Amino acid sequence: MRLIPVLLVALILLAPSIVQAQGGQLPCSLRGTVTLNGAPVPDGTAITVVVEDGVYTATTPSEYGPSTYFVRMTPPAGTQYPEGAVITFWIGQYAAAQTSSWETGGNLQVNLTASTIPTPTPTPQPTATPAPTPTPAPTVTPEPTPEATPTPVDNPGGAGKTATMVIFSIIGAGLLGVVLFFGLRSFSQR
Repeated sequence: MRLIPVLLVALILLAPSIVQAQGGQLPCSLRGTVTLNGAPVPDGTAITVVVEDGVYTATTPSEYGPSTYFVRMTPPAGTQYPEGAVITFWIGQYAAAQTSSWETGGNLQVNLTASTIPTPTPTPQPTATPAPTPTPAPTVTPEPTPEATPTPVDNPGGAGKTATMVIFSIIGAGLLGVVLFFGLRSFSQR
């Protein structure tokens, strides 16, 4: 008799792991109040919730009372919504002012509001056309006097010094190699 409560608790604790092991993602639940133009919505108002490619719907009222909604978004098999994916809402045909973010296993409260009155577009005001600016008469620019271009002077020995340094470096490295070779050879024979 005592085994049944223990098994029940174990099943409740392991259920999310079993769902995850089967490759499904835990659902995200959303609930809240709904108002349109600042007033409660009538019963039967459609609430549409969109995340990624998933579209979920519910109607008012929910178990939370009049002008409320509840949606449990369970991704279809093989679908995984990324954490933080944007969730948008529609009240009937009107976009809600609120958005939310996907939370795997989340139970979020988002109170929705929308307006049926379109936001007025400001009318552009005409701007005054500026008076034309007179164009000044062109002035004559004198021709520049040609100047002699100085001829660069070769750096005597510049390239020769570099070549000489390279040759002496090679000779020095070779001599160092010979000295090391014979020095190590005589050291190893002792």
